[in-house]
Formats: sequence, structure tokens, C-alpha cells
Amino acid sequence: MNRIALLISGTVGSAALAEESATAPADPVAEVRWKSTKGTVSIVPPVGEHVALDAPVHGWVSVGSIRTDWQTLGSIATEGLSLSWPQSDTIEIVGALQLSLCEDGGSLCRVTDITFEDKLNGRRGKQVLAPSKTTTAEQSTSSTTEPSHGLSPEMAFKNAQANGTRVLLDFSATWCPPCQLLAATVLHDLEDAALLAPFEVVELDADHQDSWPWKDRFEVGGYPTLIIADASGSLIARLEGFPGEADTHVFLKAGAKAWPPISELLRNLDAISPESAASAARRLAVEGHREIALQVLGRASQGVERELVTFELNPTIEGLDWCIEQAPDHMEAWIWTAYDLFSKGDVSPERVQTIQNVLAAQMTTAPPFKASEYAWIAAKLAPAAESKVLFASAAAILHGSFTGDPIQDRGHYAFLADLQTLSGNKASALATLRKGAAEFPEEFTFHFAVARQLQDMGRHSEALVSSQKAAGIAYGDMTIRSAMQQATILASLDRTAEGVAVLTAALDQADRPSKDTDVRTHRYLRQAEEQLVGLVEGPQEP
Repeated sequence: MNRIALLISGTVGSAALAEESATAPADPVAEVRWKSTKGTVSIVPPVGEHVALDAPVHGWVSVGSIRTDWQTLGSIATEGLSLSWPQSDTIEIVGALQLSLCEDGGSLCRVTDITFEDKLNGRRGKQVLAPSKTTTAEQSTSSTTEPSHGLSPEMAFKNAQANGTRVLLDFSATWCPPCQLLAATVLHDLEDAALLAPFEVVELDADHQDSWPWKDRFEVGGYPTLIIADASGSLIARLEGFPGEADTHVFLKAGAKAWPPISELLRNLDAISPESAASAARRLAVEGHREIALQVLGRASQGVERELVTFELNPTIEGLDWCIEQAPDHMEAWIWTAYDLFSKGDVSPERVQTIQNVLAAQMTTAPPFKASEYAWIAAKLAPAAESKVLFASAAAILHGSFTGDPIQDRGHYAFLADLQTLSGNKASALATLRKGAAEFPEEFTFHFAVARQLQDMGRHSEALVSSQKAAGIAYGDMTIRSAMQQATILASLDRTAEGVAVLTAALDQADRPSKDTDVRTHRYLRQAEEQLVGLVEGPQEP
């Protein structure tokens, strides 16, 4: 599912909307405004009433295939609840909001439900939405199919201070497969609601400029990244990437209460107990305090965790041998560090064969996604003559685990397509990505991937069509990436001048972070500028 962060955008509030209306409504209604890739939905209350500013607002809105969930306050809702907007001439919008209305100048308040469904035309506009034909009860059921994480970071920290809770920030991108897996299996899984209850949960769209100050503050460079912070904003822990549902559960359980902030760890190193030293060392190393982490690790209790963290912080052949012999059942914790050693050529053929045997043994009991990852590693270690068969096996394992639910399966499509390509079946890879594009037509993700696959297959004209579809619904960092892709494809079609025009327009229109804001947008902009120079100057003489 596409998880859009709540982006409060300072738009016209409900009071102003009521003033604009020639006749105020007898019942509260929702009014939507949209332009380009952004939209807002606001509440127009009846005459004599206003939205209760301190009361909760719950609800959801789907624009095309993009759904946004909210759990916020009336004070924020009156500013306009922000939506990411697919660029399409005709869009269906449906939603349900529950909020409190109070009498102007009085003390009487009431909770009310607003449901709506309508069609919108054009790339910009303003429209009062028609009441939904679906009953409120039916709308309520659909809006509670998954946990709601529509808080803004500011509101989350405010709530944490009031409730004595911690804040969980999820930095994700719509085009990021591991982000979609994290969403489907943890953040939006009803079975994990209790696990998330100790946190004020915020989902930040990493491609939108509103995420820039938070990415900079917490030094986020890849997606997904989960940040746990206390109510004051002090960092407690981070989890980069998606290690799987079980390991994410361990991270959340420990981060909910047991772990102190990193700053507190650094102030009280002597107070770290031997039992907690290994996990503390890992957290300190992730934050760049490697030498301190090694000192703390030296005081850790003997055991598997200490050895695994030791290998993680200081990979050696001796450490690898220990992992192989003593911790084969903990392979997920050390296999990727081992793979880095393989990539450097530091591992003998005999050890590679031993690793292959461990991988084969673990694949028999691992969940399908993990089993397909292990098969991918085995393929990367195998001779070229054997690797295609292993890649094909990995693809078969992964594909066999699909549920048929696009939301649940979505995060696996890109990996499946990669496995199919590596096995030599590019046509199947293209079919997989096109299936994703058909199921999520208003998203950048799969149109961009289809274009890349077609370009790799030499089908440049078709690639351009898909790339242009991706560009039509791109925003933020996606816009730059899409422009670079289009320019490359156009150059392949001997239409370099058009590519120059696309890149120039994208760079001219790009939102640019300040130079002291450390976000990857700078890298995208720099790459686009370098590509533009290369296209303008043309091939250089040797």
C-alpha cells in the first residue's frame, strides 16, 4: 500500500472556506482543492458551528489508488489535510472522516461522521464532495482495516510529551520494495497493532520536501529507516532496511521501553550491564561510535549475541568460521556480513562450499522470502554455469509465496523481476513489472521500473512511453529521477535535444534543499546536472 506522510501545507482553513461559500451547508461537508501533485481536503462546517480544535480527527481518503490515513487533531484538520495527488485528468475520490463540531459561542459539541465519494476532472480545481452512498458503518469498517499513522512529526512529539510515549518515525518511499514489505507485514498489519501501541507513529514520504528537515536531523540516507526517539527528540535507535518481520518485532519491543537514548548511553558507559552490552554496542556502532562500541562489547557477557556483534563490527575469517560452526541457526544475523567478505575475495573455495551447505540447510525451513534471498546468495557464489538455475529457483520460491492480494505481494514484485532477469527470463520480468503497473496505475513505482526493463531490452520507444507515465505522476525526488531516465531513453532514440529540454525543465522546477540540509536530493540534482552537461557537450574526443 502506498503510505503517504501527513504533509500539513498551510492551506485555506474551514472558516475561510465557509466565508467563501455563498450559502453555508446545513450539514458538514468536505471540500477538496488540488493542483499538480498536491491536494488538500478541508471541512466546511454548518452555520453556527466550528471544528473542535483540541478534539481528535480520525479518517482516511483515497485518491485514485493512493490512500492516506489520519489520526490527528481538529487544529490541524482545519488547516487542510494534505494529500499526494496522482496526475490524471479524471480521478475518483472516496473517504470517511470523524470529527467533533462545537457551537459557536456555546458549550455544546457533537461527534459527526463525514463520508464522501466523487469524481474530479482536470489537473487543478476546487470542489465540494458529494456525500457517499456507502453507509457510515461500512465506511468505518473499511477505514479500520489497518492501523492509521497520519500524525505529523510535530504532533507526534507533542503527543509523546503528553502521554509519556516514544515516537517511531518511518522514512519510506513509494518506489522502495522493502518499504512496502515493512508496511504490509508490520506497520499496517492489524496483528501488530499492540506492538505499535507504545509509539506515536509517523510515516514520512522520503521523496517529499517536508521530510527534508527530519531526514537531516536523524541522518537518514536510505529507505526504509525506522527511527525511535524519545519525547524530547533524542535518538534511541535506528533500523536501516527491512530485516524481516521477526527482527523488526525484536527492534520495536526493545525500543519501546528497554533502550535508553544514545546520548544517555554515551554519558553512562560504565553503567551498561554485561547482559545489555552487546545490543548497546551494536546501537552505538550504527550511530558511528565504532571504537566506543568495541570497548563496550569487550564487557559483554559471553554468548552467541556477543560473537555475532563482534563479527558484525570486525568481520574476520576466524569470526566467519565461528558463525558457520556455532551459529548456523542465526545465519540471518551474519550472512550479509559474510557476503561482504565473499565480495572482497577473502573467502576460500572450501569455505564458500561450506556456506552453500549452510544456505541449503536453512532454506528448507526459512519463510519463502528469506529462502529466495538465500537462493540469491547461493547463486551469486556459484559458478556462472550454475547460477541461472539458482536464480530461477529463487524466483520460483518467491512467486510461489504470492497471496494474490496486490497490497501484500507488492513489495516482492521488484525482487521477483530481478530474479527473473538474472535467470535469463527478461520477458517474465517485464510481465511481472507490468502486472504491478496495472495494479497500481497511479503510482510512479512500476511505470519507472517497466521503463528501465524495456530500456535494458533495447525497446526504447516503449520505454519512453512508460517513463513518461512515471513522470506524469512523479513528485519531489522522483521528478528528478524520472527526468534523468527520460533523457537517457531519448538519447538512445537520437532525440538528445528533447532529453536536454526535459532535464532543463526538471532542474528549473525542482525544489532545492538548503546546502546545509543533508539529504540525497542534492545527489540527484548533481547527477542530473552532470547528465545535462554531458548531453549538451556530446561525446568527447579520445
